[in-house]
Amino acid sequence: MIFHKINDFLCLWYQRSKRLPKLDRYTIGQKVFELLLEIVLLIVHAEYQSGDRKCYTLKTIAPKLDSIKILIRLARQIETIDEKTYIRYESELQTIGRMLGGWIRSLTKNR
Repeated sequence: MIFHKINDFLCLWYQRSKRLPKLDRYTIGQKVFELLLEIVLLIVHAEYQSGDRKCYTLKTIAPKLDSIKILIRLARQIETIDEKTYIRYESELQTIGRMLGGWIRSLTKNR
């Protein structure tokens, strides 16, 4: 389930962000955490919605997910996280993106 996947990633990022250099922790680290938290809350809201409202809510998640990918890529480029960690996070985010896309497709297909 996408909620569990993104919640696990949020916890993973939270633990990682505590080890980031101070400047990065309060810029990139905090922004990624805030976006992840927004996504978790939007997924919860979507569970209680139906039809067009649910689809709209889910579609607002995609740009937030893309923003997280960009910020994590930046963290790699400025050497805040190592290559191995970056690859792991990117893979997790790709999986979450596929799950989100599948959920959206299932809603639009049922119309």
